[in-house]
Amino acid sequence: MSSLLTSNTFSQIALIHKKMLSSSDFLSECNVNFLAYFYNTIAESDSTILITEDYDENVKGFLFFTTDKENYMKNFLTRNFLSLLKFPSIYIPLIKASIRSFKSQRVQFYKNELVHIAVDSKFQGQGIGRKLLVELESILKERKINEYYLQVFGENIAAVSLYKKMGFETVRSFEKGSQIKYLMKKSVRSI
Repeated sequence: MSSLLTSNTFSQIALIHKKMLSSSDFLSECNVNFLAYFYNTIAESDSTILITEDYDENVKGFLFFTTDKENYMKNFLTRNFLSLLKFPSIYIPLIKASIRSFKSQRVQFYKNELVHIAVDSKFQGQGIGRKLLVELESILKERKINEYYLQVFGENIAAVSLYKKMGFETVRSFEKGSQIKYLMKKSVRSI
């Protein structure tokens, strides 16, 4: 399962993110170098859980969870403002994300979110996503976190199916661009 997170680990996470989460959010519009920096930095936060599934120093998949949905990105950008100047490739995606955020101005009613889970396409169908979720829920139980949420595109049938098998319930659906997304919730007690 997870091993010590190294700069190589963060680079591999970034590559998987870029390959498998190509249209999901602001981070997906950023380059691999920035993504590696982001995950390396955010992994140090108390509000973050970053889990990898790896074998022989190769990351097969990863999971990124936060207990501060509303503020994790704002805190990251604020704390790392000067360092971000060396990543000019994020300026346009950041502006776009800010505009989208300003337009929606939705207040999140939850704090605990599975932000990203991705498995390299070479390793899909091996139960890695499920393993990552089981490990996350074990950590959440230890931290006495009773429920968490995630968002998933409706067209991602394999992911929606996995989440339902794992006990997630659909809270609501909404449009994101031309696609339907589901907000799903899980009680950790229902493992």
